[in-house]
Amino acid sequence: MTPDESKPLAPSVVKRDLDTVTALATITDYDPGDETEVSLAAMQQTATQLTQDEADELRKFKAWQAARDKTVATQWKLHKGSLRVKEKVIGQFGGSSDEAQTIGLKKKSERKKPGPKKPTP
Repeated sequence: MTPDESKPLAPSVVKRDLDTVTALATITDYDPGDETEVSLAAMQQTATQLTQDEADELRKFKAWQAARDKTVATQWKLHKGSLRVKEKVIGQFGGSSDEAQTIGLKKKSERKKPGPKKPTP
């Protein structure tokens, strides 16, 4: 079964890979042959790129969190304002008014009347 390369590696695996690149620098006669993508310089460049990509991801995540917090705060501001508007409309026009119905409330006169209580056995 081939690994799913769309999923991130475990941090311990990444740490071991970075340690491998660091250790590779101490091997003076390492020769990757014609596989230049695994040369010392290429691997060090990839490790540097990973560090930069992780920092970029963290910055974007923090920005997303800040934007999300702002959105949630605005949602709550709207919700609390909406509840206050409903209270004001009921106070000004009454619970059975057309205005109350216009803002999405049920008229008091259209509410279901409570039925008789069921006897307890």
